[in-house]
Amino acid sequence: MVLGIMNHLKENEDVYIYLKTVRQNTRALILARLEKSVIDGEIPADTDVGKLASYFLGIIQVISFQARDGASRNELMSLIPPAMAIITP
Repeated sequence: MVLGIMNHLKENEDVYIYLKTVRQNTRALILARLEKSVIDGEIPADTDVGKLASYFLGIIQVISFQARDGASRNELMSLIPPAMAIITP
């Protein structure tokens, strides 16, 4: 079903739109936090926060898929440090 929704099948239009909105809202929240990080000096001012927000949304999606497929908490948590390393000054 999830892949059907992701492939935007006609019979799943309502669910597709809902999930797309959720993804867009999640990206917007990540983007807002990254913009605050630039303002607060936590990350460099020249950081492309739009691309970084998309990157972190992708990481969240991958972790979610792996969790759904039965990955352990330790396996999932081990994905976070390499993802965060991208913003280490």
